[in-house]
Amino acid sequence: MEWCFVTPNTVRTYMSCLFSFLIYLNRNADKSGWPSSHETFRCDDSFVNSYLNDALPLTAKSTASLNVARASLTAYFNFLEYLEIRPRLRLTIYRKTKQLVAYRDDRPRKVSYVSREQRSALLRMCRSQCERLILRTGYELGLRSAENLGLRLSGDTGLIEIFDQLDSSRFKDVQRFSYHLNGRFSKRGRSRWLYIDRSMLRDMRDYYLGERKRVLWKSGQPESDCLFLTASKSSPGRPISARHASNLFAKRKLETPSIGPSSSYHDLRHTFATELYHAELASKPGRETRSESAALLVVSERLGHSPGRDGYSSSTTTRYIRLRDTMHYVEGLDSQ
Repeated sequence: MEWCFVTPNTVRTYMSCLFSFLIYLNRNADKSGWPSSHETFRCDDSFVNSYLNDALPLTAKSTASLNVARASLTAYFNFLEYLEIRPRLRLTIYRKTKQLVAYRDDRPRKVSYVSREQRSALLRMCRSQCERLILRTGYELGLRSAENLGLRLSGDTGLIEIFDQLDSSRFKDVQRFSYHLNGRFSKRGRSRWLYIDRSMLRDMRDYYLGERKRVLWKSGQPESDCLFLTASKSSPGRPISARHASNLFAKRKLETPSIGPSSSYHDLRHTFATELYHAELASKPGRETRSESAALLVVSERLGHSPGRDGYSSSTTTRYIRLRDTMHYVEGLDSQ
């Protein structure tokens, strides 16, 4: 079994979904042959799929909640397989189930694209170099909140080595520098390459040599391999938490009236994917010069998604690029 980094928020969400499933079992335990919450090893594919596609849609508010429930139960029954208690289950959310829940979902549609103007306003509200860089990693590198912990200093491909390349004549014409994000810091343990713009890498180095060293010196903490350190009064000089970027975005958006209350740090990742997809499709004059499949492949790889059945993308990736029309409208690209 492969182990990967899982955020505390994901654990809480999965536990909540599993708890709901166990309640469902107990409520129906008096039925003939129905397994109780103490007998989940008796649940087979058809039984759990019936729960996901017949019972859960009665209360599910969105297709996303269905997918989360499926992921949590998949993880649970995979664990039972690891313990050799029962074989792995094949769990599926049927298309008709998704259509039914989507049809009933009358919530206002959230726009997950953060405009350039909104991003600039967010950065102006930041209190430090560290805060600005952490927000930028969302829309310039496509990082999840927890993946900021994967920006490490040491090692053969660590940031310190890449910092040294900035002033090297060998790399004087390089505008994007490659950094390998270790899979233990990413979702589902998938490692990937990040491509850091020269200007952002310079800002990272400036933070490392200046603000970060001052925070570390004042705190008295030992050196850490993590690039980003917290400057909070409660734990100065320590590596940021997996939720740090999300919490930071939540604080700064309150000071940025143009950003809606439902927006989150993860929307910066959506924004990164949308703009990357647009850039891959269009040439400098704005004409589309390559196929959607080729552009989707690049987006999928840069986001760290696994290829889908079509061989070049996953359904998750395609959800990121649906915002291209929104981006065109917000940024006024149609008039260019």
